Amino acid sequence: MNEVIQEMNIFDLIEVMRIEEESFVKKWSMNDFLYELIVNEKAKYFVYKMNNKIIAYIGEWHLEDEIHIANLAVDLNYRKKGIATKLLKATMERANFLNVNIISLEVRLSNINAINLYEKIGFIKTDILENYYEIEDGVRMVYKIAGGINGK
Repeated sequence: MNEVIQEMNIFDLIEVMRIEEESFVKKWSMNDFLYELIVNEKAKYFVYKMNNKIIAYIGEWHLEDEIHIANLAVDLNYRKKGIATKLLKATMERANFLNVNIISLEVRLSNINAINLYEKIGFIKTDILENYYEIEDGVRMVYKIAGGINGK
């Protein structure tokens, strides 16, 4: 089985949009992704391919002192197989390489599976964000690469 994580490009968007559609209530549009890939200089997006098929993606914003995970989704047929963990660990490696100590993200309060995954990796909840997803609260979670919050 051939597995690879590589930088996303506009030719990946048809498959990415399929995963986006099946993954989220409030979905990003094709234009949202095009903006991220073409205009937003702070954005870096990656796809996870298995046998040349995109089965997951992650979007990062490389800010001054942190990497913020803008989105992460895995094809419904490939969930619970460690793929999200592999994408998150690749983000951690990039953070280490860039000498960035913090990785942050927001997640729906009701998304218990994602929260459990993030906590298992070492993210901690820092804030409850009221109405972050319009009709639902969000949770801000942070992973500290060295020392501090996670004690790692």
